[in-house]
Amino acid sequence: KLSNIKKSYISLKKNIKLPFVVGFGINSIEKAKEISSYSDGVVVGSDLVKEIELGIKNNGNIYNNVIKLVKKYSKAIKENKK
Repeated sequence: KLSNIKKSYISLKKNIKLPFVVGFGINSIEKAKEISSYSDGVVVGSDLVKEIELGIKNNGNIYNNVIKLVKKYSKAIKENKK
């Protein structure tokens, strides 16, 4: 649950002075956007791997599709940090 992630993050962050990011299981822009509202950063791997697998399966343009996806994540997170 995202609420449990937030509670754990806030608790851990009290004792960690370095930038602290959240990852694992962040497979949607919505989740990344929510987590970015309280974390120092977000690690997205699952969705990128899916995009690469889809490109391989469909002989698509993997590079351009991954760049588009990263830009979507970046835009959502930047908007959330304002």
